Amino acid sequence: MKSHIGLICAIIASMLWGMDYTIAEKLYKNLSIYTVSFYSCLIGLCVMYVLGNKTLGDDTLKLLEFNNLTWWFLLSITIGISASIMIAKSIQLSNATLAGLIEVSYPIFIVIFSYLFFKEMHMTKGIFIGSILIFVGIVVVTKYS
Repeated sequence: MKSHIGLICAIIASMLWGMDYTIAEKLYKNLSIYTVSFYSCLIGLCVMYVLGNKTLGDDTLKLLEFNNLTWWFLLSITIGISASIMIAKSIQLSNATLAGLIEVSYPIFIVIFSYLFFKEMHMTKGIFIGSILIFVGIVVVTKYS
């Protein structure tokens, strides 16, 4: 049951990202990607505070212990901000559809980095075949766009 709910959440997220990229493409024609991102983060801060204020204190104490969790947390934030800037630039310089189609290759990198960082192997036959199809799709999209 949990996996079905997880699948539904992933589909909803995909739909929301699709809407977000579509709207972002229009916004980036008139506004700086940094302005849009700033206000997105500011509003996101308020929303996350309301949604997560019950766990914020305990989690902050865990992070202040400056252990491996803290460093992974800081790295995740740095990478997330960098990725957001890169996808925004891609949307701004090309278009939302092309940027989204190429970005969809990120599961390939999840497999690679899960192994490199944590020695966890997520590769299955289905993931391998899907990765090949994604790679072929990227080649087709970039060649014929």
